Amino acid sequence: MRRILIAIALVACVACKAADAVAKPTQVDCTLGPPVTVTPANASLAQGDTLRAQATAWSCGPVLNPNFRWASSDTSVATVDVAGLVLARTSGRASIIVYRVEEPLFKGALALTVH
Repeated sequence: MRRILIAIALVACVACKAADAVAKPTQVDCTLGPPVTVTPANASLAQGDTLRAQATAWSCGPVLNPNFRWASSDTSVATVDVAGLVLARTSGRASIIVYRVEEPLFKGALALTVH
């Protein structure tokens, strides 16, 4: 019985050493990738026109189903709804800004001119 226990312990020890020897995958630090892209990046609209802006979040490739928040730098010039629909209101320039809810420092923008 003692020989069997010793044999089991040796097999277990060899198995542990073999598992430690298996190469571990290299981890890539993707936290510093480009944050958010907006399409189009620039637009010119007439008063009353609308435009659907699209945002894509990136972190080592596109992020699936990100949560975005949209805002206008000047709501007298243009407004934007929760889905990225921009409404040109009066002549001027505004930035339509989008950021990821999960990572608010990850932002993108659309430069808008209303004529």
